[in-house]
Amino acid sequence: MKKSRIAVLAGMAGLLVFIDSPAALAWSSAMQGARPGFESRTWTVKHDGSRASFRECRSHGRGPDQNTVLISMWENVPLLPDHRIGARARLSECFKGGRSSFGRDIPTGTSVYLRVDQVNGENQESTVDIGTIVVTE
Repeated sequence: MKKSRIAVLAGMAGLLVFIDSPAALAWSSAMQGARPGFESRTWTVKHDGSRASFRECRSHGRGPDQNTVLISMWENVPLLPDHRIGARARLSECFKGGRSSFGRDIPTGTSVYLRVDQVNGENQESTVDIGTIVVTE
């Protein structure tokens, strides 16, 4: 009886560890003076998806959608044009002291990167600084 109780408790503890384990860090960084078209470093997906989180955002310049940035994930395709994975993400909470994030289901082994598509609702003159970028899987 005691052995079976220990086995059940050990199994439950293992399940709790599995459920509560944090996502694996792929990389973290920052951006300064990024214009539309800026591309981050690439990483290889190891766990069928990636999530990007952004904090401490600040834009410079004017536009119709002030204090926002559109960012997308792209697949890095060797010798062919890269393609966007899913829709663009509109980030605004990170400009207000919070955290903005988005994720995509991406097959394991895919090489991906982030791309700044718009800053302040426009495609040319505005720039963005992002104090903290964390990509997890």
